[in-house]
Amino acid sequence: REAKRAQLVLALRRAWLVAVYTRQAMATVQRQQSLARENVDAAMASYRAGSGAQSDVLRARLAEDELRNDQSALAADEAAALADIAQALGSEHAPQIDPAWPNLAPGAMTPEQAPPGQPLLRLAQAKVLTAQAGVQVAKTNFRPAITVGASYGKSFVPGSPNYFSAGVSMNLPIFSSHRLDQELDSARAQVMEARYDEQDQRLALQQQIRSATARMRSQQEKWQRLHAQMLPLAHEAYDSTLTAYSNGRASMGDVLKAQQAVFALELQTLQLRRDLLATQAELDYLTTPSEQQP
Repeated sequence: REAKRAQLVLALRRAWLVAVYTRQAMATVQRQQSLARENVDAAMASYRAGSGAQSDVLRARLAEDELRNDQSALAADEAAALADIAQALGSEHAPQIDPAWPNLAPGAMTPEQAPPGQPLLRLAQAKVLTAQAGVQVAKTNFRPAITVGASYGKSFVPGSPNYFSAGVSMNLPIFSSHRLDQELDSARAQVMEARYDEQDQRLALQQQIRSATARMRSQQEKWQRLHAQMLPLAHEAYDSTLTAYSNGRASMGDVLKAQQAVFALELQTLQLRRDLLATQAELDYLTTPSEQQP
């Protein structure tokens, strides 16, 4: 139960992050649509003034339609994420969510090994105890089975006495010793298998923690670089290209390329933040004991 609950919480967090990402990406698309409409108006004005080509107008309209397609795809992704959230919560209706990014900041130090109370480790340990109990049950079959029986009968015939009888029987497992040995050996083999599985689970969790920690550090570096350096430069490049187009020193194709570069970096920044928070949620799941799981 503890392991299943922790897995459901992790699935809920992942679905929640996907839903928040789609909301944030939708807002980005809407901002890009405003810029796309401005590009269409600018291309149309240049075309009417005789300083622009009709192909510029067509390319600007095509870029605007592509953003509409992106909006439709994001709406479908949001609906799927909300359905996943409803399933994790056991609800028949899609919930209303906060479109802001959640706060899943990890602790200052992430352990390299899962604590003994981690739900998956507790599950593996419980299987070992169950297998050990099976050995004890198999051993009881070697003990003699003693049965005590008694009966009483009343006679309704005049002059006939009532009767009472008692007996003790003992079953000695003499002729079934080979079968019992096989059952005990099988139970002991199950104990060894459960212990190996517990060790494998411990090593698998250790590998997942180390992998997630390295992935989180990489994602943090990439997100900081995109957010603080690359995205501002892309916005400056777009503004510069748009100014050059207004002065007749750049084409509409250059403007659309610069706008597409901004849009791609904005989505990439959102995706990295989503993935970073998902990795933090995964580490929380891997390194939190059962009693501290959310």
